[in-house]
Amino acid sequence: MMRSAEIEHDGEFQVWLTQMCGLAAKPARDVVSRLWRVRRVVGEDRIVSEPHAWAYASNHTELSKCTTTVRSQLKRAVLAYQQLLQSRNDP
Repeated sequence: MMRSAEIEHDGEFQVWLTQMCGLAAKPARDVVSRLWRVRRVVGEDRIVSEPHAWAYASNHTELSKCTTTVRSQLKRAVLAYQQLLQSRNDP
């Protein structure tokens, strides 16, 4: 499995967001930024390896203080990233 740092280094996540999800460049960069925010809090390995990573992340003190709108945006970023990883592992 490709590590997330490798995916983001070459911009694959952002490209995937624009091509597969239909996002424009700026919203795609925003999603990548939100993913980095969650990764800073919970760690990269948890997002990559756990299907319920958002449930764990949402209970973290720093993220639980966010508004509902922000939490929704963060959750969307994590789920999109996990979807990319899943698509890379599917034949």
